Amino acid sequence: MRRYLGSVISNPRPAQALGINHPLIVFCFIATRTLSLAPAVYWCLKCLHLFFFGDGRAWLALTSALWTIVSGYLSFVLTTGFLLKWLIHYSIAPTIIRLLSLNVINFSFVSLSVNFITHGDNSLLLPAWIAISCFQTASYIVQDWITSPITRTAPFPSSSSAGNSLSNRHSLDFLEITVFAVVPVGIASFFTMLMLLWQIYNDPIYFLGS
Repeated sequence: MRRYLGSVISNPRPAQALGINHPLIVFCFIATRTLSLAPAVYWCLKCLHLFFFGDGRAWLALTSALWTIVSGYLSFVLTTGFLLKWLIHYSIAPTIIRLLSLNVINFSFVSLSVNFITHGDNSLLLPAWIAISCFQTASYIVQDWITSPITRTAPFPSSSSAGNSLSNRHSLDFLEITVFAVVPVGIASFFTMLMLLWQIYNDPIYFLGS
């Protein structure tokens, strides 16, 4: 956990590899990457508030909060992946603008998805966030394929020599996809299944009908 938090507040690895160490630029990279967590943090706090103070089923709020954490993690990983691609192909200012635009798209997508699926019904937050996380998992797989010519090249080429040194061959790293996308979703799914089975055991009438 300490290592992960350190990666959030430190200079991104692609920027370090390209020798970008100016404090202001590093701050912009950290800020734009951290902004990708904002929608998930907001809804996680809202779910936790429903868990502690809501008058509905607490297990739904708690499980929804877990899926918001998964969504925030996937958003951060996606942003980092596109940061790598854009640093290679563009200068610093266009890269930062693209990161901000990506955050706006992410915020809009999450807000519209939650509103469309729940229609203001907090009991539907769980399926909403499961759907959002699954879509982000698929997006991560696409992003991994798009950035594969860069991530499979070591060391990172500079933006000026990117066109000459990068391979045009795209591929999928199934180990990377499993570790960074499938495992978090799998853990959340397992916890959700346990919570659902526990609730069915305690209150079968609610789920199976009288």
